[in-house]
Amino acid sequence: TETVDEAKELDHKTLEAWLGHPRLHVIDNSTDFETKIARVTKLICVDVGKEPKVARHKYLVISATIPSSVSAEVVTVESIFLSEEKNIRVIKRSQQGSSTYSVKEYRGQLLESYEHITAAKFLEYSVKQSAVSCVKKKTNFIWNHHHYSLQEYQAGCITLTVGGHHDTSADHPFPPFIAISKDITDNSKYSCLGMAYSCPTDLSE
Repeated sequence: TETVDEAKELDHKTLEAWLGHPRLHVIDNSTDFETKIARVTKLICVDVGKEPKVARHKYLVISATIPSSVSAEVVTVESIFLSEEKNIRVIKRSQQGSSTYSVKEYRGQLLESYEHITAAKFLEYSVKQSAVSCVKKKTNFIWNHHHYSLQEYQAGCITLTVGGHHDTSADHPFPPFIAISKDITDNSKYSCLGMAYSCPTDLSE
């Protein structure tokens, strides 16, 4: 068995290896072990569509410069929407020179279906007359043992999403290298769907 320091180092290396994965969740030790297990179970249920998506805290960013000493992974995500009413999104996800393609359909906040598709099929969707897209560069990083995602939208704004159930405005301070404007967690204008259908000039407030 490893020592405490060795265990911490292994945890850190494992976390770095999974940085950038769309289903990365960091479960901290702020609760007892039984509650921690329940939190893990809930997140699994969300990811497989058995429970509604967890609302993650999201903030509008004024400026951000992530230091080179902070472990980070950059992912580019293009989401195509064919209808403003139906929550069906076609996704191209690019990381380290490789891309994957998928279609997700939501019923409310529940994941209804998920399908991997080919690059050719993605192109078919992208040229449909009704298609609108949202492109963002996500810089995923770990700071103070918590997972953050800095999202730079083609529409012109930058947001910070906090992974997990914790609120950075309370017990977990914001990274000092990011200047926050306001909380936009419940503002649908700043969702990916909202970005796709909004004029860029509407997103600066």
